[in-house]
Amino acid sequence: PTQMCAANGQPNEAGECEGCSSIAKFSTICGTRNLHVFGELLSYQDDVPSSCHCKQMCIDAIPQGCRSWKYNLGKTCFLQRDIKRTEGGDCNDDVSRWISGDTGLRLTGLTPDHVAADSMFSLSVLGVTLPQKPDLHDTTASRQRIKIVDADAENCADARQPSQVSGVGCSGSS
Repeated sequence: PTQMCAANGQPNEAGECEGCSSIAKFSTICGTRNLHVFGELLSYQDDVPSSCHCKQMCIDAIPQGCRSWKYNLGKTCFLQRDIKRTEGGDCNDDVSRWISGDTGLRLTGLTPDHVAADSMFSLSVLGVTLPQKPDLHDTTASRQRIKIVDADAENCADARQPSQVSGVGCSGSS
């Protein structure tokens, strides 16, 4: 979809702005243009307005297994499981008609959600499209971090590790 933003006035239906000091038009897009990904099909829907709507449909379908999506410019959205390949398919397929992507990194929970004081525990972070390969999302799985702070901390970035937490090292904080 195309969005329009005007300052000091309102654009008319032709997109012209009388009394505006500036006007900017921009187009929003989700996913990668000219990419046709293939995965196990979960569902598809016609008349989807944009690739961003398609991505949101996949995010909403994470509990059903959606991990990737593809949108053709004919306004059909395909929801899929993990990407199996990005090449192949129909030799006559025009990839310029496709926009594809994944859900992006989405945290779905962690376990345990409560811990008794002075007890040892292991923490598991649950989510989808968490980095597993060195080139995925410009990071590596071994470099993933979590920061444990008090629940009432106002600013997580500046909050210090609670004194009750031990055995966990923090990078960039003391």
